[in-house]
Amino acid sequence: MIRSVNQEGRSLERETLTTELAIIGGGLSGVCAAITAARAGLKVILVQDRPVLGGNSSSEVRLWILGATSHMGNNNRWAREGGLVDEILVENTFRNPEGNPLIFDTILLDKVVSEQNITLLLNTAVYEVEKSSDNIISSVKGFCSQNSKEYLISAP
Repeated sequence: MIRSVNQEGRSLERETLTTELAIIGGGLSGVCAAITAARAGLKVILVQDRPVLGGNSSSEVRLWILGATSHMGNNNRWAREGGLVDEILVENTFRNPEGNPLIFDTILLDKVVSEQNITLLLNTAVYEVEKSSDNIISSVKGFCSQNSKEYLISAP
């Protein structure tokens, strides 16, 4: 048997992205931060390592948004979340009266993709961080398992 050594090797397709704000993590906090920043005019990249947004409130985990309306330790029937969380909850009540967690996933996705200033990278796991000083992150590297692409994301 003749063996040859591949001198060049294989390399991943790479894409370099520059933005004003990179948010790593598409849980509810990351989604709200991305939408709020985008509405304020910032160019945002939102990176999520899962196929759905919402983190614990997604269909994968199914821990619903409670916050101020929690009945566990807060019996104030007038308590209510405000801002973007309220906007999401009102839309969910209208579009998803049965409380289907898959529809809630779709509502979060629709909210994010409807914002022109957000670039969404689903199924992309960040695995490396580059720092310009002890407390400043200059860039991150991520890998998307769906398109086998490596991303270098920087937000100067």
